[in-house]
Amino acid sequence: MFDGIIRTLNDVSFTPGMCKNLISLRMLVEKGYKFNLERNVLCVMTGDKVILRGRHRRNPYVLEGSIVCGEAHVTASQGKMAQLWHWRLGHMSKKGMEVLHKQDLLSGLKSSKLDFCEHYVFGKHKRSAFDIGIHCSIEVLEYVHSGMWDKSPVPSHCGKEYYVSFINDYSRYMWVYFLHHKSEVFAIFVKWRAQVET
Repeated sequence: MFDGIIRTLNDVSFTPGMCKNLISLRMLVEKGYKFNLERNVLCVMTGDKVILRGRHRRNPYVLEGSIVCGEAHVTASQGKMAQLWHWRLGHMSKKGMEVLHKQDLLSGLKSSKLDFCEHYVFGKHKRSAFDIGIHCSIEVLEYVHSGMWDKSPVPSHCGKEYYVSFINDYSRYMWVYFLHHKSEVFAIFVKWRAQVET
């Protein structure tokens, strides 16, 4: 700190995303410390010895000295701990969590009660198969699939931002044409049709 002595703060809370370290004067008072405030200087004391000193800058008082990073012990509420283990284990089932809990393999977990997990439900959901096609082409160009890709977030080197595709259902042969504008689709279709019919 300001006097070169390293001070350790115990029973602190961690807030993800917070870029400042905050110290509560009320918590320091509850631990038996006193504080004195004179001429924009805050002093935290034990007896008559000043252990922390800070100056008023904008809104908060900023402590003099630097922060030394050390070992941290993080805790979470039990409700959140079960959810955290569920996520860590790849959204494991409740039954699987109970087995691991009974074998005391989930450190720090006192209860395996889980909240609803949307990812788990969707992960276990049966996926429907594609429908069997209702048409069977028996010759080339009898049935053609066509689709147009909407505006690309990154244009090509030539500045083209769209493409249209034509797929022959019989052979699965595909033609792709790159476009500057959507309005070019019909002209490309006429050009493609003339090309494949010759």
